[in-house]
Amino acid sequence: MIAARTGEIVPGSRLPHFARESTRGLIDTEALSGRPVVLLFLPLLSELGCRSYLQDFPSDQAEYQRLEAEIVVISTGSPESGTDLPFPVIAGAGDLFHQFHFIHDEGPWWGVVIADRYGILDRVFSEPSCGQLPSESRVAQLLQSAESSCPECGVPEQHWVDAVG
Repeated sequence: MIAARTGEIVPGSRLPHFARESTRGLIDTEALSGRPVVLLFLPLLSELGCRSYLQDFPSDQAEYQRLEAEIVVISTGSPESGTDLPFPVIAGAGDLFHQFHFIHDEGPWWGVVIADRYGILDRVFSEPSCGQLPSESRVAQLLQSAESSCPECGVPEQHWVDAVG
């Protein structure tokens, strides 16, 4: 993960607000309050790298449902390339790549943003290629970890008693 630059979103900050149409209807980050969110920033869904990265995400669908998590794919490409995916796709979203600081001199970078149910960013990954992003299983682990932490102190749930006692 690259180091954050001035103005970039970083863990511990609030999930930036946006409301956009997707392949599954309106996605409004304020309306997702109370649910953990995984945003997958994938420049072009028609690229083989994007498709292979997304291939494993349905494997943990039951865990995402258990956590009531929302997975949203954000792409600069056309909406037709994402209609077959099991989660909403916001296409033509170069402005969201800018808002989340995933645009660099070389163009849009790949990214993963994980926010807990309180709208606090837990993890932010921004990489020049898909191969450097965390795997789907790692994303699921990070989401589970974010959801089991005390919102005030960040201590995993199983250690709350030790932290306050």
